[in-house]
Amino acid sequence: MSPMVELRLFGHPELRVQGRPLVLPLPHKALALLYYLALAEQPVGRETLATLLWPEAPTPTAKHSLRNLLSLLRKALGDGLAITHRTVALQAEHIQSIDVVTFQQGVAAMQNVQARAQSPDLALWQATLDLYRGEFLAGFYIHQSEPFEEWTTLRREYLRKQLITNLLALSEAYAATAATEPALACLDRLLEIDSQNEAAYARQIQLLLTVGRRTEALQRYERYRKMLADEFDISPSPALSA
Repeated sequence: MSPMVELRLFGHPELRVQGRPLVLPLPHKALALLYYLALAEQPVGRETLATLLWPEAPTPTAKHSLRNLLSLLRKALGDGLAITHRTVALQAEHIQSIDVVTFQQGVAAMQNVQARAQSPDLALWQATLDLYRGEFLAGFYIHQSEPFEEWTTLRREYLRKQLITNLLALSEAYAATAATEPALACLDRLLEIDSQNEAAYARQIQLLLTVGRRTEALQRYERYRKMLADEFDISPSPALSA
């Protein structure tokens, strides 16, 4: 029986096999290959992978290096890796979980619920966003592979924007049920990620004023005003100042 694979790609990446961290050490490029395959929606061509990881190497050298990495991954994952002469893929039946995939599926499900004007499951929405325990592949880097770094950067920013959008939307959903503290917590988390997000500050101030916490509202406004003045020498928009 082939081992079940669990990948945590938010924050510092982790690879677990059968519920435990992988004991067999793998080169960074082998891990990069695995992370890329984990988010691919279909089998990936071997030439694509060779170019991704060895963009400056002659084609025969890149293909040879790829064969070596695939051999290492096959030892670690067994039949969890589907390899043909042309393509490589992770076998879905051998994947226990991939946090980024679960996050994106959960976010898409919430969007569908909202599009149908239905009430979202706030606990499930919160659990989905809690999967984001740090930026995508935080601290992970491989040398001399600009295509992989570009892919990482684009994916990281896309996921970050998804989180920001959903934290703001979830805060609104909490507020609609008079759950002020969870709504404020969502906005606090958003501002940890995007400290210049005026919409989040405005919503915080509005929520606090609504429940009669005027002093806290003024403190939030002053914090934002000072941050803008210190870092950019500008003032909050007139709408927020009003």
